[in-house]
Amino acid sequence: RSSDLCHELCQPSDPPLVIQEQKTILSSVLAVLLAMFSSRTDQEYMEVEANLPLLGSIIQVLQHMENCQKGEKLPTKEGKEEGEQSSVYDEDCHLKILKDVCCEFLSNILLLLTKENVLGALKDGHLNEQRCCCAVRNLLPLYGTTVETFSKVLQQADQKLAEALENDMPSRRGRSEE
Repeated sequence: RSSDLCHELCQPSDPPLVIQEQKTILSSVLAVLLAMFSSRTDQEYMEVEANLPLLGSIIQVLQHMENCQKGEKLPTKEGKEEGEQSSVYDEDCHLKILKDVCCEFLSNILLLLTKENVLGALKDGHLNEQRCCCAVRNLLPLYGTTVETFSKVLQQADQKLAEALENDMPSRRGRSEE
């Protein structure tokens, strides 16, 4: 269940390095949960309110992945030009799979959120400005429709946060179209 992911695999106090260690199991677990969510075979599981902690955990995984991407560089490898570095993230297909699954799952959840869900997620700490911006960074440009839909719901729930998100979105779109 999604509560296991939230409580066992994605502790808020975990350092970003945990993503490196648990990337295979996280991507597998999230892929199964995504399949359940997408197929709607378990109606109880489909209830968005019950999945708000999972929403927070998915974004936390994406935040940790961003931190890993920023902070971990490897020395040059043979065959690369001198002075060129590549990140662990860029070379790791398991992290790419994890990111893809997280983004797909995040997109599915965000499309179902209502104003009340967003208010609850904000109140309970599953969403905040940092997490919303992380979600947008990771979803654009592939999930532009999801971002637009989420922005409209967020505007209804928290206008100030929606404006902060809007300020981040144009710069993301401009970079993705280049």
